[in-house]
Amino acid sequence: MFTTVTVLSAVLVGCAAPGQEEFGLLLHGEQAFRAGHYERSVDRLSRYLTSAGGAAHADRARYVRGMAQARLQRRASAYNDLQWAAGHADDTDVRWRSHAVLGIMHFEDSRWRTAARHLSAAAGLMPDGPPKDALLYRWGLSLERSGDWAASRRPYQLVITNFADGPYAKLTRRRLELRADHFAVQCGVFSQSRNARSMANELRTNGLDTHVRTELRGGTTRYVVLVGRYETYDVAIAALARVRGYVADAVLWP
Repeated sequence: MFTTVTVLSAVLVGCAAPGQEEFGLLLHGEQAFRAGHYERSVDRLSRYLTSAGGAAHADRARYVRGMAQARLQRRASAYNDLQWAAGHADDTDVRWRSHAVLGIMHFEDSRWRTAARHLSAAAGLMPDGPPKDALLYRWGLSLERSGDWAASRRPYQLVITNFADGPYAKLTRRRLELRADHFAVQCGVFSQSRNARSMANELRTNGLDTHVRTELRGGTTRYVVLVGRYETYDVAIAALARVRGYVADAVLWP
């Protein structure tokens, strides 16, 4: 899964025409980024943008500088550069990459609806093939976490249709098969229904809203003990912390 901005930078940086003196600062900024010298990258690209006055390749410079700012944990500066690149770039490659990184960053910052909007824009612009499946899966998660469960099925279905043998297909199939429309807290999974009912009854004595759900997992029927029905991820996370006071290894469902 996309968890950092690194994978989105690999293709773009370093693609300027070599030997053109006017692109020296831009090239040096991109080379510094690739080498992990992010402060140097920001310095060179900032100087290029000042000297270029917003002319050729400003979108590309803002994109790479935004990536460097993100790696330096300067989130506000990174958002500013990437948002500019996403909105102004003529180069489709720069635009989809900028939207993708913005989507990932907003996801990391728990802004689910904004993340979904940028990931949707990136998916509409980027070429087919990996890492599009990872981006589609993250888009679906963003929609779920904002409470838009029905809409999440669209990017999930695109994963199944276009990446049936990819690494995200199994995860996506499970979410489509569950057809969940809420989050819950999973407290236990049992092969015997009586064991599941016993746990559920015990949790109810502690005032927890508990129910047992039957699921097919790995081709075998399982009985899942769940607490609550929460439309959004943020509410579910708060509930998880409370439930772990009774079941230490409780996790979110689905």
